[in-house]
Amino acid sequence: MRRRKPGRPRLYSNAPQMQERINSYFDACHEWEEIPTVSGLCLHLGFTDPSALKYYATASKAHAHFSKAIRRALMKIEACKAQALVDGELEPGRLRGLMFDLRVNHDWREKVSVKAEEPGNAGCGVAVIGWEKFNENWQERMLKGKA
Repeated sequence: MRRRKPGRPRLYSNAPQMQERINSYFDACHEWEEIPTVSGLCLHLGFTDPSALKYYATASKAHAHFSKAIRRALMKIEACKAQALVDGELEPGRLRGLMFDLRVNHDWREKVSVKAEEPGNAGCGVAVIGWEKFNENWQERMLKGKA
């Protein structure tokens, strides 16, 4: 007879049971007019650590059953946050917090671009020198160092 490994039994034995709890969480968020979060979802599902949600989605033996429900829930959380960001009806502190959360928890990235301008143009841009000028400056520094 095979013995079961010691440890806490799983909270959810099947995906429809978990999906029902996930749906009740999103209904409660809609009723309370709150933005859903991953930690809120974990608390609602009865987990004490977000890593338990990740375990159900990836590492457990029954992950194939739970992963679709969990991935859809995480995507819905990201979509709700993105919609709140687009709506722009949040006060500045909550808006910054929402942007921070999307960057950290949902792998969003801000695109940063730098425009270099030639010297003598109207802006206060970066002076761009050509390879020849760089080479001349480098040779002068090298000769001064040897002398």
